[in-house]
Amino acid sequence: MAVIALVGTPGAPGATTTALALLRSWPLPDGQRIVLAECDPDGSAVLPGLLRGEVPADHGLSKLTASATGQALADAFWRQLLYLENDEARPEQNRMLLAGITDHADTVRLQPVWGQLSDLFQAIDPNRTTVLVDLGRAGPFGASGVLAMRADAVLLVVRGTMRGLQAAKSRVGRLRQLLDAEGRGVDALGLVLVEEGPYTRREVQSALEVPVVMTLPYVPQEAAVLSDGAPEGRKFLSGKLMRSAADGVTALRQMTAWRTARVESGVQRLLRGGVGGAR
Repeated sequence: MAVIALVGTPGAPGATTTALALLRSWPLPDGQRIVLAECDPDGSAVLPGLLRGEVPADHGLSKLTASATGQALADAFWRQLLYLENDEARPEQNRMLLAGITDHADTVRLQPVWGQLSDLFQAIDPNRTTVLVDLGRAGPFGASGVLAMRADAVLLVVRGTMRGLQAAKSRVGRLRQLLDAEGRGVDALGLVLVEEGPYTRREVQSALEVPVVMTLPYVPQEAAVLSDGAPEGRKFLSGKLMRSAADGVTALRQMTAWRTARVESGVQRLLRGGVGGAR
């Protein structure tokens, strides 16, 4: 379990669609749950997209205020979630959404909240809950960037086109600098490659010098189910997009587990060194 931030670039490469595909395909054994937090300063894409404007914008990020801190913020957070899937026979297995802002005036009002929200995500029981944070193209920079810098993994979504690579290149450089300055390590950064265009996984990795953690096929008809609320159809969950997303979940879990083990090992080495020094 982990906090995973998804980042886009100009040109809408599909960060929100990727986040929703992961949300739908993430396996939830007994007692586990997953939350998608839409923290894109440019506003919600899920309410008018997947949910087709049929869900009133009376829950979500906009309802969290700077006056709520600590336990009050945690209580407010759980009250603002929308349940996208709830198995009545096993109600502890939930897929939940914190819908994004619907009024751009909230972008300024929420600036003091981002750090508190990041602390909240880190404090959620990691043995039970995975948090996906959709930051869009603007979110990893500015006040909301703390959500990316404190995440266990940061995934930049890119398409295998010249425009996609050019849009991603400067963002990769900036994210590397920020992660290094924060002490998170540049190995927290990975790519999600949407396989549109001529460039292969190997070529994208070489051009951006960042590993491709997962690949998703370019299938607009299937993606439209998640991005625009198109009819799902019986074969959607077994289609190319969702099968690839499920494979990506496996790779993501391996990536975050490796990073967690590495961090814990480093902490233990520091503690042993401290004890030895005390002697």
